[in-house]
Amino acid sequence: MRLPLNGATLGWPNRSNPRKLHVALADYLFTGYDIPSELRATPVSPELEKFVGDVFVYAGRDGITTPRLSPDELALARLTVRRNLSLNFVHVISAAGVLRDHEAVPQLSSMLARESDESRRLSIAGSLWQIERHPAFPECLRVMVDGDNAILKQAHIDQVMWLQDERVVDLLTELLEDDDTFVQHLALSKLNRIEHKKDFLCRSNELPSQSPHYLTARHDPQFRTMMVRHLCEETARELAAHTQATLPAKRWRIVDLLKGLLLRG
Repeated sequence: MRLPLNGATLGWPNRSNPRKLHVALADYLFTGYDIPSELRATPVSPELEKFVGDVFVYAGRDGITTPRLSPDELALARLTVRRNLSLNFVHVISAAGVLRDHEAVPQLSSMLARESDESRRLSIAGSLWQIERHPAFPECLRVMVDGDNAILKQAHIDQVMWLQDERVVDLLTELLEDDDTFVQHLALSKLNRIEHKKDFLCRSNELPSQSPHYLTARHDPQFRTMMVRHLCEETARELAAHTQATLPAKRWRIVDLLKGLLLRG
């Protein structure tokens, strides 16, 4: 059932009563989503309520949490996302990756083949990477790094971390020499985050390790092994804590924006 445009202000009025998800969907969902009748008519768990709210009410603006769902609810969540991929909304595309939905791969692959916008290509390829380590994702990252679109790099540099291997070191060290000073700052901050296992809210010149250190060490096998180990440890901690899975990017980007204010101020 496709919900009509009703002009309602986005909201989620049933947080105190998560079993009434179908009321919120009927009254408050934003325009044009194709919501399965089972989701609108059946009581659901708080986890599914939160996931649907994050994606279809808040449009991913506060991140999309990886839900712990029963097999039946997981299948329903995946179906709901697949039915709305054709809208080409980034938050819906991201949700398919969060859910690791292999049935969405053909549709996402078709969308990627048609898409010309580099930012949306990165979003689609990123979800394909999360689902099945699709080779298009590192290729899109390489195009981004080699290009001259500073805004694209600022928006998607977090996704470099998803590779979880030595390519992270290679791409971030290349971005240390980017023409855009903010891109340089973001790359340096992320390299420091990996090496020192800590996020830093400071100017570039106040970071514990500077660009020459990384440019010199980038080919050192021991350094590269250490950086990859730290990346994997951070991912394991996030999964264990049930934190935001695709949108560690969202959380980190807020910090990066604060860093940018410090850098430019």
